[in-house]
Amino acid sequence: MNVRILARWDDDPLESAITLDAQLAQAGRRIAGRSMLFGAAGLGSDKVRPFVLDASGKMDFGAGVPASDRFWHCDIRQCEIALGGAFGVTWSGGERGVFRIEKIAVVGSKVK
Repeated sequence: MNVRILARWDDDPLESAITLDAQLAQAGRRIAGRSMLFGAAGLGSDKVRPFVLDASGKMDFGAGVPASDRFWHCDIRQCEIALGGAFGVTWSGGERGVFRIEKIAVVGSKVK
């Protein structure tokens, strides 16, 4: 099942959000496979940065981002994908934040 995951940072849920498109494994609630995933990180109300997430958990924001902030690390591939579930993100400087899954939407479904 293809889903879009919305998660918010525990320390400031109104300021930062991560969205990620993924395919869930048929058995269980884990991300399937090792392919690149696409997402976006919200860094305030007016700044959203797209990224790709590789099989190792490296988030790459692309060549247009300064090298000092281009790569983050995310452990969502090791976590169960469920409402209220948590995963960690380590920013370029080494600090770590916890994000909680707030919404899981099937891609292509209509929201009512």
